[in-house]
Amino acid sequence: MLHLSEACPAAEMGQRYAANKGAAEVAFKVTTKQLRMLRDRIVEGASLEVRPSLQDCLTAYIVNVINRYIEVPITQLTNVASYRAVPGAVNDPAVAGNAIYVVPCVLSPDSTLEEIACSVRRSIIRAREPSFVEEYMRVANHLMLSACNEDRMMCFADPPGHASVNSNLA
Repeated sequence: MLHLSEACPAAEMGQRYAANKGAAEVAFKVTTKQLRMLRDRIVEGASLEVRPSLQDCLTAYIVNVINRYIEVPITQLTNVASYRAVPGAVNDPAVAGNAIYVVPCVLSPDSTLEEIACSVRRSIIRAREPSFVEEYMRVANHLMLSACNEDRMMCFADPPGHASVNSNLA
């Protein structure tokens, strides 16, 4: 929970994001047909213990390509996910807010496309356990309440070697 544990005073927030000078927005279009072809390529040649989703495969492709060109490879990946469908999870209609959490995934620096896609899927499967959601929410609640009481804000800028994915494609 790097984004929650490194809260900073509101006055420093602009400086924190400004320090992330090497970041750039990249936009591209991928059709559903292309994504399915990518997933077919990933699952056809390997004996996989999990079946990566289209989003897992897209994330793996992007990480794989980026890792070819950067000095510090991406080894920490976070995926924003919904916990609404997790049985027994904190799911009260009287609670306001998004039912999301940030799922961590650790990669080795030389992970293949297939390894990245499967690592992402395994991390999401593990994070769908009610015990994981409950523990995550307890810690997140504590960190967010502490930050609020101390007039600090969450910084979502990723340090080198980290990447965040925010998609609900599949």
